[in-house]
Amino acid sequence: MLFKAKSLMTEDELNDTIITHDHQWVTGNLIVDGNLAVITGGIIEMNDEYLSHEWWTVVDRHTVGQDTGLTDKNETPIFEKDWVRYVFTDLHGKSTVYDVPVTYDDRMACIAGGWLLSGICQDCEIIPGVHDLDTYTAWKNQQPEEPNT
Repeated sequence: MLFKAKSLMTEDELNDTIITHDHQWVTGNLIVDGNLAVITGGIIEMNDEYLSHEWWTVVDRHTVGQDTGLTDKNETPIFEKDWVRYVFTDLHGKSTVYDVPVTYDDRMACIAGGWLLSGICQDCEIIPGVHDLDTYTAWKNQQPEEPNT
């Protein structure tokens, strides 16, 4: 199972490594030891005495999100704590845009209101770079107004 989290390394520090990232967000294997959370790359060597990873970075444990196994309409993997946008059209043809965070509990990916994400993910799209209310608010404030139809 893959996980995604925000590295505690700066973007410049990450750029000087082999770690693939998206504005400090890294994807890989998760190791947790007390309050310490680390995302790692694959295992390159292992024996009875040690384990060597391709790379590793300490991450903010509050940002860790698990891969839901679902993808959005662009085939982008959806992780817990991602925010997705989808448009709901009612029986009268009125469309409403929803921007909601993804939760993952008991092996079910849900969005606000408890709706199962699996039923709508083919129509939703991940909002890039948004992983919490603060980053959503900053993103939303930069977007042009979208009238509901």
